[in-house]
Order: sequence, then C-alpha cells, then structure tokens
Amino acid sequence: MYFQNALQTLEKNKTFKDWKKAHKHCKLSYGFLAIDPQLPSDWQLGYYDNKKDTITTFAMQQGKFVDSREDKVLKKKGAKVLPIDIKKVKLNVEQVLELVDKFQKKEYPNESSMKTIIIIQKLVKLGNVWNITIVTRSFKTINMKIDAEKGKVKQHSIASLLQKKK
Repeated sequence: MYFQNALQTLEKNKTFKDWKKAHKHCKLSYGFLAIDPQLPSDWQLGYYDNKKDTITTFAMQQGKFVDSREDKVLKKKGAKVLPIDIKKVKLNVEQVLELVDKFQKKEYPNESSMKTIIIIQKLVKLGNVWNITIVTRSFKTINMKIDAEKGKVKQHSIASLLQKKK
C-alpha cells in the first residue's frame, strides 16, 4: 500500500480523529514500512508531540489501523524531529523501490537484498526523504536517502553488520 493511501486510511479512522482532536499540535513525522518476503508489510505512521517529546505511532494491519502507542523519541541530544511536508512527497513506494533497485545494481552489484526497511521522514539538511535501508545476504546494510519529491539519491553508504565497532 502506498504511503499516501495509508495516511488517508488513518485520517478517516475514528480512533485517530478522536486522538487528533486532543493532540492538534502533534505533526506527522515518519512513516515506516519493512519489506520482508516472509512477513506481511504494514505501515506504521508516527506523530511527534513537541510538548512531551514523544511519538505516537499508529500501526496498520491488512489495510486497517489496529493499534497506537506513545513512546519517548529516540534521537541524539539536541536533534530536531521535523514534520513531513506531505505536499512534497511526490514519489510512491513502488517508484522509490524501482530507483533503489537500479541504484543498487549500479553501485553495489555484488549485493542482494534480504529485507528492505523504508522510512519517509524530514531531515534538517536533506528535507523530505525516503530513507531506505537494505539488509543484504552478505550481512551488510546499504542505506540510501532519496529526495521524496524528485527521486534524486542524496546520500548512500554501505556497512558491514559483522564489523566490530571501536
């Protein structure tokens, strides 16, 4: 399901509408989707509460929102959580995954994907991006940040999951 469709589904949900009335100051800060061939792929959408520095996440299951939870934000000290500018999200997940596949074959041709983690978010220096992390069969992660409006790869990197951190 497209991110925009998931958002529209959530916004029509009575539980969400009631929550939003009581939390008008909370802004959409991320969408999360994990693609694993062995598991269903369902969206999670998070709303940031700048007054409490918390995120309320709404989880989808089989096209319907089923759960919400509030958690403390995991971020570096002083980091800002920015609201997504929905009007600037022009690419859908299928388009992004096509770009990712082409880019991966060109830049990292020896790597094959096991799992893909997709996050739509707004970053201070990059704006609205699709933040894609691919876990490969060789136990590496490929990370790409793709402009959500124009589809340009703004950053990319590869790292070993087996490498010890110093």
